[in-house]
Amino acid sequence: MDMIEKHQSLLRAAHALGVTQPALTRTLKEAEDVLGGRIFERHARGVRPTAFGNVACAAARRVLLEVERLDHHLDQFLAGEASVVSVGATPPAAIGILPDIYETLRNTAPEIRISLTQGRTEDLMPLLAAGEIEMIIGRLPPSEDASEFVREILYNEPISVLAGARHPIFEHETIDVETLRQYTYILPTMSRPVEREIDVVATKLSLTITLRSSAQPFLRELLHASDHLTISPHFTMAGDLRRGTIRRVAFDLPSPPRPAGLLTRPEDGMRPTTQRVYSALLEYFRSLQAAE
Repeated sequence: MDMIEKHQSLLRAAHALGVTQPALTRTLKEAEDVLGGRIFERHARGVRPTAFGNVACAAARRVLLEVERLDHHLDQFLAGEASVVSVGATPPAAIGILPDIYETLRNTAPEIRISLTQGRTEDLMPLLAAGEIEMIIGRLPPSEDASEFVREILYNEPISVLAGARHPIFEHETIDVETLRQYTYILPTMSRPVEREIDVVATKLSLTITLRSSAQPFLRELLHASDHLTISPHFTMAGDLRRGTIRRVAFDLPSPPRPAGLLTRPEDGMRPTTQRVYSALLEYFRSLQAAE
């Protein structure tokens, strides 16, 4: 059914499947007899699904996807890769969160390996739907844009002013806009939506920007070694915030809510190895909240 719907032609579908058209026609008739309804109707240029057929084809795609996932998991098991957990992460989560999670697992569950795919949430969701990754960590899309997934908020990912722990700004009793304007700023190059949020904040506050870079380690080093500040998604520097070498400046920026956490597939029970990664994430965020 899936191949017939894809090609909209019994002849083209038969060629793609490597069978004869009469054989495919017989198989389709058997499927219609079993399901109790007509799946495709003929027209001048081929076939198209009926209303009944649309429901049947959607169900067939789900079955095929589950078979592919089972085949993938069995291949992993037979190859000795059952301990690999495939994770998708947005850049802030990949940079700021997963290194600590990796270290935690290396010490507590060294048999578990993480296969990481980094990207924007909207680019990672098709991979999650196809079973190529098991979870997405990072900023969450609106619930209506991710209705097919389980959306679990674990933290908020605000845009924050960040500075090295010994920065002179922390000597001020109160921090207002005039205090922020006394210093210079280095900004990260990130996805366009995040950059726009940062640019709006910097423009509204009339801040002095001296550098913009996509090299996160370079920006980190400058924050540790100089009197520059940055405006960035809070958890891009999560490890340094937890260790106390970088601190959040106590000034609430005018930016929209940025809920973040996990996206998973609703039909999947977590494998034991995936559950270990999930538990490590929960414990990590508890430790961050305790440190703030």
